[in-house]
Amino acid sequence: MARESQGLQVALIVFFMIAVVLAVSTFLCGGKYLQAQQQTIGEEQDATEVRRALAAKEAECAELKRMIGLPDKPLAEVRAQFRKDMETYAANYPDGSRFWSPVLSKMWDTIVDRNKENVALKTTMNDWQSRFAAREDADRQRIKPLADAVRDAGERTNTVIRDSGAEDARAGTGRADVVRKLKAAQRAADEKLAAAELELTQARDQVIRLAEQNKALRERLKGFERPTMDRPQGEVTWVDQRSRSVWINLGRADGLDRQTTFGVYSGDVDAMGKAKKKATIEVTKIVGDHSAEARITDDKDSDPIAPGDKIFTPLWAPGEHPHYALAGIMNIDGDGRNAVGTVRNLITANGGQIECMMDESGNKVGEVTPGTRYVIRGDDPKEAKQVQTMSKILRDAERFGARLMTLADLREQTGYKPGTVGGRTPRPAGGLQRSLPPSQRGEAPPAAVR
Repeated sequence: MARESQGLQVALIVFFMIAVVLAVSTFLCGGKYLQAQQQTIGEEQDATEVRRALAAKEAECAELKRMIGLPDKPLAEVRAQFRKDMETYAANYPDGSRFWSPVLSKMWDTIVDRNKENVALKTTMNDWQSRFAAREDADRQRIKPLADAVRDAGERTNTVIRDSGAEDARAGTGRADVVRKLKAAQRAADEKLAAAELELTQARDQVIRLAEQNKALRERLKGFERPTMDRPQGEVTWVDQRSRSVWINLGRADGLDRQTTFGVYSGDVDAMGKAKKKATIEVTKIVGDHSAEARITDDKDSDPIAPGDKIFTPLWAPGEHPHYALAGIMNIDGDGRNAVGTVRNLITANGGQIECMMDESGNKVGEVTPGTRYVIRGDDPKEAKQVQTMSKILRDAERFGARLMTLADLREQTGYKPGTVGGRTPRPAGGLQRSLPPSQRGEAPPAAVR
């Protein structure tokens, strides 16, 4: 009995220990389970927030795609379309402006400017058409009395013939007097008819001239898409101060000629007429369709030429030769002398054409036309003939809408200095190898820097 009691006690002790171990294990496992459950709940909440944020970003991305007109395109195609649009519509824009919104804004500003110019030109054309119609009415009013006079003369001639026939039938005398009167009436009718035909021819010639002017205005309206005056024509792409050379983004395809002189302006200006010129360059070599070398003829150490600077000259335009008129005393050297030949050479050497000018004797040479783009106004003359000629050229230029430019403007924008040849300073004999551009010194041309 004692052994059975002792075995029972051992069994109870073992059972108790097992129960304690199971209780402790159950407690520990339950705590870890609760901890794992709470962690799972937290992670599910975080995942929900992430999904919500992702959905918001996807909705935002879809809205942006819809706003730019590519709602169903993947992001890769949107990027490709963006690069294509920037290459097509913003190739010459600064990097900071190559985005859809700035490009659209600049395009809109350009369209507004073109519309304003077209409205002004259409107003001028309508005015010319009104004048032409009024002139035709006036011509008809002048021709009508002449035609009536010719008709009356014919009727009087017929009356004389009838009267002479009746007189011959009645008396058979005075025939010679009737013939004389008839011839006199015929001569008078012929003179009036010749005068009427002459005035009619003059009126027709005037109508033809007005029609030609009207046609020229229409052609000018059709071709009015040319670049706005005083806007940058190109820019500097590379500078070598050591050799005093620059590269520009104009070339053969733009109709650029060697020795064309450009003024250089800061890269952040758009209207050259209101900007201050910082340097002057002269084209020395046409490198490619849109690339040329130029030498620096005038600059400032305090404000050197830099890539991205704008270039402009009123004496040249891409693909065309601007037409000019000269009015007044061309005192370009400031010595009181009428240097009209120097101004003419300066303009023609840079690709411009002189349509009308006042020579040294005060005579008007050529005519101002609707194609005249600028009129260079010199000093006021003192002689009556020169004053009359200058006034006539200025009136015609104003009538055709040519832009007025002073000699000071011409000197400033072309870099002209007194004593130069054809508007250009002769190169010094020494240091020629240093002044040549790299391609002419045997060096490879540099890559363009935007």
